[in-house]
Amino acid sequence: MVECFSINLIDVESRLDPNYYRLEFLEIMDRFNDSEFQFKTLKEISSKIKSGSTPKSGGPAYVNAENGIPFIRSGDINEYNSINFNKILYIKPEVHNNSLKGSKLKKGDLLIALVGATIGQVSVYNDENEANINQALALVRLNEEINPEYVKIFLLSKLGQLQLNRIKRPVARANINLEEIGGINILLPPIEIQNDIARKMENAYKTKKEKESKAFEILNSMEDFLFQELKIRIPKSREKMTFVVGSDDIEGRLDPFYYKPLFNELYSELINNESLNTKKFGTEIESIINGMDYREFSDIGLNYLRVSNIKPFEIEYSDVKKINLPITDIKKDIQLKKGDILLTRKGTYGIAVCVNADLDDIISSEIFRIRLKQDINKKYVEIVLNSSIGKLQFDRNKIGAIMGSLSQESIKNLLLPVPPIEIQENIIKEFSYKMSESTKLQEEGNKLIFETKNEIELILGV
Repeated sequence: MVECFSINLIDVESRLDPNYYRLEFLEIMDRFNDSEFQFKTLKEISSKIKSGSTPKSGGPAYVNAENGIPFIRSGDINEYNSINFNKILYIKPEVHNNSLKGSKLKKGDLLIALVGATIGQVSVYNDENEANINQALALVRLNEEINPEYVKIFLLSKLGQLQLNRIKRPVARANINLEEIGGINILLPPIEIQNDIARKMENAYKTKKEKESKAFEILNSMEDFLFQELKIRIPKSREKMTFVVGSDDIEGRLDPFYYKPLFNELYSELINNESLNTKKFGTEIESIINGMDYREFSDIGLNYLRVSNIKPFEIEYSDVKKINLPITDIKKDIQLKKGDILLTRKGTYGIAVCVNADLDDIISSEIFRIRLKQDINKKYVEIVLNSSIGKLQFDRNKIGAIMGSLSQESIKNLLLPVPPIEIQENIIKEFSYKMSESTKLQEEGNKLIFETKNEIELILGV
């Protein structure tokens, strides 16, 4: 929707982009001035505001986890302060101590995403170990009398996010600079209130995590049920540093990872069990196609689904991007129909969801649209692809060491067990029930976080 407004010349600051002067942003200072608490800028309450830099991708600066320093990027952080150290990059200690010494992290440092899809995300680094950041993150080292958890909570509040939304530049790849980060205002109640707010939020996060753990247990039991119904064993081989492969078993790949005994166990289970009627997935596929690459995002238009929007069994729309492009202008046949399978192919690869209705959503080039033949149960396929049966095969067939990806050919070569239809339907029925129970727990956790944030905003009067 087109917005038209005027401002006085005296109100024009260093920025000339119209978005910066929208009415909701101009009213921000009134809300600070009306508060019973004092406020200061991040620059005034911190001793350091700094971003890192990024060594050349795949270059000599990177090393394995055992010999390296955690290198945290904007996509690695979240409001729960949880970083998956198994999925991040690592840099050499000499890079950490020399060219990137200015962006070394300390426990309690505030992290703010400056660019890209996660712009405006805020976290606190709570690990004792050394770490570093790339240029897409700001490190804010707060003064000792300020609770970093409180500042994080404030920046994630409506008033905090309004400020971040104001200063980010509405271009193809939105960004914020460090000077603008330093100019963000923070309401500062007494430290006792800051600590109390941090405790409230911590308790809410803890309860949410407990509910998610129960939900995860339910999801895990779903896989046990799947293997029980298919009458196959879940491969549980220990990781082996050395193993022998016969020359007759060598295929087109020469990397040792491809021949791990764990993969061979799964293939043996699938092939040798005649009741499974195991087929090459390609024989059940009518068509498979990549989506389209598009970077010019808009506030209106069609939903543009990226890898981050594809979750097991669902499409997540909370952070979906939009593209202002008529669907009739898209020449590529990537429309989504009920029963299509969406499968992520790059980065977080091998995540599948079955489309439940015809959609006008557009998928990115890093997602496959798989259209199956009419005589196979689409929901059953979705379940198998998201199980260890799919995951182990995806892991085996991926290409690329740093950011794995899947090819169309590797998808067609997947082994798919196709048991009698009554077994498929029994699996789907049990999965539907357990998914409902799991979803209920997750929704309860999300509701608690929402209610706690509202309670905190009432305390702050924002």
